[in-house]
Amino acid sequence: MDKLRDRWEQFSPREQRLLLLLSVAFVATVFVLLGRGISGGLDALTQKNQDTRQVLAALADYRDSRSEKDADAPVVALPDEPIKLQSYLEGIANDVGVSIPGFNPQAGVSKEGVVTASMRFDIRGLSLAELTTFLEQVETRAESVVVESLEIRRHFRDKDKLDASMLVTAYANPQKKEEASEGAGDGEAEGEEEDG
Repeated sequence: MDKLRDRWEQFSPREQRLLLLLSVAFVATVFVLLGRGISGGLDALTQKNQDTRQVLAALADYRDSRSEKDADAPVVALPDEPIKLQSYLEGIANDVGVSIPGFNPQAGVSKEGVVTASMRFDIRGLSLAELTTFLEQVETRAESVVVESLEIRRHFRDKDKLDASMLVTAYANPQKKEEASEGAGDGEAEGEEEDG
């Protein structure tokens, strides 16, 4: 400390004033740069929060419209066969602009005349908006396809991106096809009896 004091006293009064002025300018510059950095970070956080609010509002609107649609149409017309999920999901992924690296088909289930086909897959590096659009398209393009399970994690490299693991299931009613063919067969048999 004594060395610093001796060094300071060796400077002329004019040099001492210049050093004081320089140190004050340096401290002021550091505070201005810190303020700008904090302000820029807050602006980015505000924008991210606004985007998240918009996506959450879109999800709420979708949920409300879906519940209104479910109330208006209590019965879903299931196709005769489950939709081919891999091509269905790849088409949606291409439209949204994401890629699905691989599919893991799950064993189908048949219960009470309804047949299911399920597909498990992962999508990586999506923004929240891309994931929302993808999920909405999966459940709205075909009424017989639903997302059974969904697990979302933050992407390990880019915290603004998401990784999602999901199970998508397609439902079908093959009995409807069998009943229609039995009805057509009965009509033919009745026609033959009348002819005979």
